[in-house]
Amino acid sequence: MQETSIKRYLVLVFLGVLIISGVTPQSLGGRIMYVAIKTMSLKSSTDFFASNQGDLSYGDQVAVLQERGKWLEVRSIAQAPISGWTVSTNVTAKRIIPGDTTSASAREIALAGKGFNAAVENTYKAKGRFNYADVDLVESLGVSEEDLSAFIVEGHLAKGDAYMFISASTGEISPEAAYYMGRAVGATILVTYKIDTEAPQLTSYLNKICNTIAINSSKPDIYNGYHVAILDSPEINAFATSGGHIFITRGLLECANSEDTLAAVIAHELAHLQLRHSMELIEMNRLTQSLQEIAEAAAKSAAAAAKVQDLTLTFDKSVRNIVDTMVMTGYSQEQEFEADTTALSLLASAGYEPSSLIDMLTVLEQNQASHPGGFNKTHPAPALRISHTKWTATRYSVPDTRAFRRDRFRAAQE
Repeated sequence: MQETSIKRYLVLVFLGVLIISGVTPQSLGGRIMYVAIKTMSLKSSTDFFASNQGDLSYGDQVAVLQERGKWLEVRSIAQAPISGWTVSTNVTAKRIIPGDTTSASAREIALAGKGFNAAVENTYKAKGRFNYADVDLVESLGVSEEDLSAFIVEGHLAKGDAYMFISASTGEISPEAAYYMGRAVGATILVTYKIDTEAPQLTSYLNKICNTIAINSSKPDIYNGYHVAILDSPEINAFATSGGHIFITRGLLECANSEDTLAAVIAHELAHLQLRHSMELIEMNRLTQSLQEIAEAAAKSAAAAAKVQDLTLTFDKSVRNIVDTMVMTGYSQEQEFEADTTALSLLASAGYEPSSLIDMLTVLEQNQASHPGGFNKTHPAPALRISHTKWTATRYSVPDTRAFRRDRFRAAQE
C-alpha cells in the first residue's frame, strides 16, 4: 500500500514538472516535424494576421500539438516555451539538416536535390557573370502584415480563411536547394533584364496582390517568401523562379486594364511556382553521362561528396536548363494549361474574378502581332489558352467586388 502511494506521488510530481515547464503529455507524444521555410513565425491563433509568438528557423524540430484545418499548433523542441500556430505546409516530416552535403547520394547530387546552399552559391558566383545584387534587391521587397491586411479589407478580398488544395509532388529537391536554385536562375535572368526601380508604388502594389493570392493558396509561404519585381522591358513576358521571385515586364503590365487582370498574371506565375514546374525540369532531365560520372565519383566517399566544386557543375547545368526553358523555349503546353487552370482556383480563393484571366489572355491575343518574341515564343497561343480555360472559369462563382479595386489600380498606374 505504501509502495503504491509512493508511485502515485512520483507520477504527480512528474506531471507537475511537465506542466510547469510548459510540456504536456500530448506534446511529448505528438508528431515530430521540421521547419521547411527560412523563418517561421508562430501565430497566437489560426489567423495570418494574429500576433507573433516567436520565430523558428529552417530545420528546427517541432512537436505537433493539434491540427485545425490547414493549421497546426506546434511547440519548439529546442525552445520549449515557444509554441503557436503555423500553416501545415510550413513544416515537413522529412528530416532536414540545413547545409548538409556529406550525406548526398549520387542520384541526389545528379538531380541537384541536396546540398545547394550559401556555400555552393558563393563558389558558383565566382564561375560566371551573374547579377546577384539585383536578386538581393528583389528579396528586400516585402509587405508588412498591417499593410497587407488593410489592402485586403479595402479591396474586399479574402484573408486566407479558406483552404485551397493543390496536388503537387514534393519531389526530390529540398526547400533550401530550390531557393538557392531560384536565386541562381534570377541572377542569370537579371544579366539580360534590368529591374525597374522607378516605380516603387507600383512594385509595392504588385507585392500586395501577390501576397493576397499566396495566403489564400495551399502554399501561403515558401523558403524565403514571394517577391515581385518589374523588369524594365517593353517585351510582354513574365517569369517565376523556385526561389519565390516573380518578374513581370513593363510591357506586360501595360496590357493590364484592372487589378484583377494583374492578379491573373501573378496567379499564373504563382501556379508555375507552386506546381514546381521548374524543379520538374531538373528531376525529369536526363543529365549527360559526364555529369552522372561526376555525381557517382562524388558519392564514393564523404570527403568527395562534400566538395562544393563537384556540386556546382551540376548546379550550373540545372540553372541553364531552367533559364533556357523560361526565356527561350517555354514550358510544355500541358504545364502552361495546368498553370492556367490552377490560376483560376488561386484567383477565386483570393476573391478575385477568375474570368479576369480570360480578359488578360484576350488582350494578349490582340497585342500578339505587334509584340514579337517574349510570350509568343514561350507560351501557347492566347487563343488556345482561352479555349482551354473558358469552360473551367465558369465553374467558379465569386462575389463581384471589382469596383472596390478600380481607384487603387488607377492610382498605382500613375
